[in-house]
Amino acid sequence: MSYNIAGLLPKLDNVAFVNYITSFDLVCLTETYVASEFESNLFKDFGVFVAKAKKLSYHGRYSGGVIVLVRKDFVPFVKSTYLDVDNIVVLRIKKVLLGTDKDVMFISAYLPPYDSSYWKQTPHGYGMEIIEKCV
Repeated sequence: MSYNIAGLLPKLDNVAFVNYITSFDLVCLTETYVASEFESNLFKDFGVFVAKAKKLSYHGRYSGGVIVLVRKDFVPFVKSTYLDVDNIVVLRIKKVLLGTDKDVMFISAYLPPYDSSYWKQTPHGYGMEIIEKCV
C-alpha cells in the first residue's frame, strides 16, 4: 500500500487510521514530515525503513520524508540499500520470498512538486532524474 500521508505524527492518534495501515504487509508512507529515525509501539509488528524529512528553510516545517513498513515475518527477506538521496527508500527483496528468478529492487519515493523550493536546494537533479539514478 502506498499513501501520501501529508504528515504522519498527527494521524497516529486515529485508531481507524492505524488499524488500516497495519492491515497491510508492506506500507509506503510518503511526505511524512518525520525528521528523525521513527519508532512507535503502534508498528511493533513491522520493520521500519526511513528516509528522513528535510528542513528547507529556517522557518516552517520539515518537508518530504518516506517511511516504509515491512511486516516482521518478511523482514528477513528484505535488505535496505543506502542511497545518499533525499526522500527515497530502496529495499532489495530476496527472490525466494517472491518466487522470482532474481531479487527485486523496491523503490519508494516522494518527489516534491515541480514548483517546490526543494529543487532550488538539491544537487541531485529534478524529478524522475533522481529515480533514474537510483535504478
